[in-house]
Amino acid sequence: MATGQLVQIRIRRRAFEVFLRAFEGDLRVNMRRLYSKTMSFGRHGIRRGAQKAPNGPLGL
Repeated sequence: MATGQLVQIRIRRRAFEVFLRAFEGDLRVNMRRLYSKTMSFGRHGIRRGAQKAPNGPLGL
């Protein structure tokens, strides 16, 4: 019975590791997507900010 429990624990741990690895991959892809989105938005924001600069920060 003890060996059976050990095998079950190992299987569960393996499944959990596989799940974690897949989840980590998804997270990395999502972060990269989010990062590229914010970067492109940031660039546009900087460009808009540069155009508005002569009006001063309150002249929105």
